[in-house]
Amino acid sequence: MGPAPGDWPLPCPRCGGGGPWSRDHVTGLWTRPAWDASAWNVLAEDPTGNHTLLLLDVDRLKDVNDSYGHQAGDAVISAVADSIAAQTREHDLVTRYGAFAGDEFLVLLPNTAIDTGVRTGQRILARLKTLTVTVYTVTDEIVELTGISATAGVTGTGPADVYDLNSLIRRADAALLTAKRNGRDQLAVRPVMTPSEAGGEELYHQSR
Repeated sequence: MGPAPGDWPLPCPRCGGGGPWSRDHVTGLWTRPAWDASAWNVLAEDPTGNHTLLLLDVDRLKDVNDSYGHQAGDAVISAVADSIAAQTREHDLVTRYGAFAGDEFLVLLPNTAIDTGVRTGQRILARLKTLTVTVYTVTDEIVELTGISATAGVTGTGPADVYDLNSLIRRADAALLTAKRNGRDQLAVRPVMTPSEAGGEELYHQSR
């Protein structure tokens, strides 16, 4: 079992600090260094347990930034973060992939089988499509944005697997790239493997 929710985030492994450094100012989520410290702790405490990792990429956020300005993009990112939080548990770990910016999110679901993680990812993608985000543009207009979508990669650990955090992220990233190649606005999975299967693992596509 990972640390209790009240224990997150753990102290910064580099500076030992906490406080404001641990929160992303746009979303209120843990920053990547804070997330990394807590995620490593989850895996260290239960290295052969069932943990699922999602990597989500907001589709075409650059178009929003280029059309309406970066504050509009921030509003979309904030709404996406709220949607992820609404579909995950208090003890799940959510962050933006970049240290303090970016349009990708990492979601670690401790003690969660991959099929349950896939369903969580599908609920997140479905919720995003229902969003209406009111933004102020660089020309001081008010615009309502709809049709928000994301693409996701999902992977997990299992009793036969011993993965470190970097390995999990690479596997989720591989699944995400597959989903993007298949057209975005969907989810792809890198399945949990047994050691005998590891040499020939394949990516498979999860329907939208």
